[in-house]
Order: sequence, then C-alpha cells, then structure tokens
Amino acid sequence: MKNITINEVIEFVFGLDEDPDYGTPAYDIRDFEYDLVVSHKVADWINNEGLGCYRADEPEGDYDPNEKETITISAEEYISDEFKSDVLAHLYTEELEDGIISKEDLESWINSSLQNCVDFFNNFTITNPDEDEVLCLEIKKDIHYTLEMLNEEWTDKEFNVTGFDQLEDSPRIRMF
Repeated sequence: MKNITINEVIEFVFGLDEDPDYGTPAYDIRDFEYDLVVSHKVADWINNEGLGCYRADEPEGDYDPNEKETITISAEEYISDEFKSDVLAHLYTEELEDGIISKEDLESWINSSLQNCVDFFNNFTITNPDEDEVLCLEIKKDIHYTLEMLNEEWTDKEFNVTGFDQLEDSPRIRMF
C-alpha cells in the first residue's frame, strides 16, 4: 500500500506554481475554449466592455447589431484571477480524513471536486449582467480522471492518505 499526501494530490491535479502545470486537470479547465453564437451587439460588449473573446469575422463599418456571429470564449480570461485558490478550495472535504482510502473513493473525490469547480466557474457571467439575456461560462469537464492518469505509480487498490487537514474551506466557493 502506497502513501499519498494531499500535497502530492495537489501537485498532480494542479502543479506547484500559481499557474497550473501543462497536462494537469486544472490546466485543462483553465485552457478550455468554446465557440458561441451571439449577436454582433453582444460580441461587441464582450470584446470591449467584458473580459474579451476571439472574433474571427468581426464586422466592419455599418452593420446590423442583431446579426449573429461566432465568437470563441477562453475560460482563462474569466477565471484566472483567483484560479488556484478556487481549485484548491474545491478539494476541501469533510467526507474524507487521513487514513486508508480506496482508489475508488479517491477518484470519486477528485472528480467530484473538479466537477464542482467547473460548476462554480460556469456561474461566471460573460455578458452584460444588466441585459435581458445573461450568458455564463460553459466549461466542460469531459474526462473522468483515474489515479493512474495523475500518477502512473498510483495503481494500488487502497492508499494511506495524509494531509486532509491542510485543505481549507472557502466561503467564496459558495457565493452562487
């Protein structure tokens, strides 16, 4: 039976720096991009007043503000301010404690924590909150992470896990 610390879990879920390491689940969340069809008026607001978007076919001159265009939203533009603390706060749990934990329970905790984090970010608005139609982020988490995906040496059926008391709860993640 292998020993795992919460710091090791954090390292493989996020990385050790303020920005997530390439290939980690946190990197996949922050790097998520998607296309969205909106009116030119909405695209103008997002691009000029909001946190930005990529416009492949930005209209020029006089144009119908209600005509539609496809924009690309980058999650990083909207979630990067407190990204690491938000991800780590979602790892906080009262359901698990130091000791022997099954592989399934660890994977369930990691995946539900990441999905809860994505759900939290998907409450962030990308359009003018004073308009009739308010659009929020639409990040998708399509991968069910296994322990082997995080660390190829984590193949046991049970692990001795320590460090849950290092995780801190945050009222910020309950603001929605």
